Amino acid sequence: AITVDDIQIEQVLLNLIRNSIDALIDLPQKTQRQIQIQTHMKSFNQIEIKLHDNGSGINEAQKEKIMTPFFTTKPSGMGMGLSISRSIIESHEGVLYFNSEPEKGTTFYFTLPVKRKIK
Repeated sequence: AITVDDIQIEQVLLNLIRNSIDALIDLPQKTQRQIQIQTHMKSFNQIEIKLHDNGSGINEAQKEKIMTPFFTTKPSGMGMGLSISRSIIESHEGVLYFNSEPEKGTTFYFTLPVKRKIK
């Protein structure tokens, strides 16, 4: 069992999915667009949620700034989505991180603690 604010975690997932969709828009027309969402137990007391897309990826210069407030790669973005998402995950005692390879896609991961009853 995990104890979370459902609405806040939903907002994180929606933000990550929306970002993935935006990353897929510019792919060549005949390229299959993919978004994969997976969950698994990372350890005895953590679950990990993984969201991967096969978009264009995040370049090295963007990687350093992507989680900072007001930084955006989108023409109409505010640059707050990932910063707010990270704050939400951290307020749930989790961690939001990513890895990305140009032209191969990006994976965002976040962890949430598992609340276990001790007998």
